[in-house]
Amino acid sequence: MVPYNMVLKEDPGSPLFIAFVTHIFIVVINTPTLISVIRNGLTVPVIWHLFFIFLGFTFNKAKSSAVARGPVTFCMLMTNMQMLTGVVVQLVFYGQRYNMKQITGCGLISAGVGLAACACATPKVGDDVLTLVDVGQSAFEMILSCVALTFLTIYIQKVFAKHGEAVNEQLLIQHLGGVPAFLLGTQWAGSIGPRVKDWITGGNYKLMLILLSNLAMNYAETLFRTQMTSRCPSTSTVQLVETLKRFLNLVFTAVMQAPPFPGVNFWLGSIMLSVGTVVYLTSVDKKKAE
Repeated sequence: MVPYNMVLKEDPGSPLFIAFVTHIFIVVINTPTLISVIRNGLTVPVIWHLFFIFLGFTFNKAKSSAVARGPVTFCMLMTNMQMLTGVVVQLVFYGQRYNMKQITGCGLISAGVGLAACACATPKVGDDVLTLVDVGQSAFEMILSCVALTFLTIYIQKVFAKHGEAVNEQLLIQHLGGVPAFLLGTQWAGSIGPRVKDWITGGNYKLMLILLSNLAMNYAETLFRTQMTSRCPSTSTVQLVETLKRFLNLVFTAVMQAPPFPGVNFWLGSIMLSVGTVVYLTSVDKKKAE
């Protein structure tokens, strides 16, 4: 989050460009996997890879558009609704039922994250004024990104359980297949292409180094998250970990920006999230926990 925010500070309209460069970076890093796939074929069927490409690009496109449109703190708040999104998706599409303790835990976690994020939020000033339409569209795009990531999590678990864990292959094909999607419509001409030229010819090596560190950290996070997703016995637990991770990002960013330190509401939100986590975890029956 730190190098990502540093890049956004220099170039607020760059989220889609960062997503595109991230795809290229992950493909290059996974060149040995690409050679292995060419020689030995795919472990996961092509139809599932196409589905992962669609979900992955939808997640990146929606999130990038929301961050470029709305305040970053607001978008950070919306990403922390991932667990609640996962619970709703499981309930609506798969008929999963939750006991009152699980629902209470989810509510406390979501409310705690919301309270803490709002305590860190600062309104935009000067000529850069957001309308209600901008904020509403940003919220819709962030919810869409959360839904896409939830389905991606669910089906990675299902597919890996059936066909075997293929983390590097999944990452490679998802990002390799997603690269052409960035070239469609006005994305390349309006947002990505000009920045590629400016970054190459601009000579801002410090910003390039910051972006490179973001790419490396993002790849490591994506790799470890995919491994966790494939091995975790419960999708809800994956959503819990994602929520905690995003909250830690928020805490780290808030502390890095001190002084001033976050207000009382921030720490009240932290306590609510901690209590909600304990409530949710203790709601899992002993057999399932084992």
